[in-house]
Amino acid sequence: MKQIIKKYQYFIFATVGIVVVLWQLLLPGYIIMLDWSIGPHFELSFDSLSSIVNIPSDFVLFLLHLIMPMWLVQKIILVGIIFILFYFPLKFYPFIKKNGVEYFASLFFVFNPFVYERMLAGQWRVVVGYAFLFPLIYFIWKLFQRQSWRIVINIFLVLYIAGMWSVHFLAIGILLVVFSFLMILGIYLKKREYNKIRESGKKFLLIGFLFIVLSSYWLIPYIIKSDITLSYFTFENWKAFATAEDSQVGVIGNVLVLRGFWVENHSWVKQFVMSNERF
Repeated sequence: MKQIIKKYQYFIFATVGIVVVLWQLLLPGYIIMLDWSIGPHFELSFDSLSSIVNIPSDFVLFLLHLIMPMWLVQKIILVGIIFILFYFPLKFYPFIKKNGVEYFASLFFVFNPFVYERMLAGQWRVVVGYAFLFPLIYFIWKLFQRQSWRIVINIFLVLYIAGMWSVHFLAIGILLVVFSFLMILGIYLKKREYNKIRESGKKFLLIGFLFIVLSSYWLIPYIIKSDITLSYFTFENWKAFATAEDSQVGVIGNVLVLRGFWVENHSWVKQFVMSNERF
């Protein structure tokens, strides 16, 4: 029994985490969130770049809704999100696992203001993309140790899967990978190890080419279709989406303490507060 628990300890921990976090949300019925409008029917959308990028994941959800109620599909999504939030930091902790430090990382990865606010806002796709940061950082860490094909392919797979759910973290992931690759090239250049530069360059160019080919379903429409969104996106719009400034720690401090980018001290939050005078 102890051997079984030890072997599946990460899976058990993540499963318990699902029950602790979701609890009554696991009961039958829809869960209404701010940006997550969901009902009995599910339709594929092609009206924006994000919806086109999400076609593979949306198609999976579309197939699921044909064989089960949409509220059950929502439960599956929530269970899957909470599970990977707990499990990925345990499975892909990049440093030495000592004194249960990976469990602390898992708990911090789940219980923080960013996840709390994104879930309340119904931006579940952003949370899925956020969850894939841990395996991405894990493989990037391994990449600094050796640039094997296996590691490079794993980085590509993590990026591609994360991009199927969240275009935001696809962009963040690409920036992390490019920055890491340039750092590796800089290290080899300083050591004058030109053979390693050529080998690493070949691998990343090939994986980059593969990524572009497999992403052509949204890259081509994006290039062809002219986007005029920014032409009428005024300063007031930018201000509305800006990171809120905390009176004590400022903007940078607000970011460092992980309060998210649409926090509760925005003025629009008051629109969702119902005073006692209304009853």
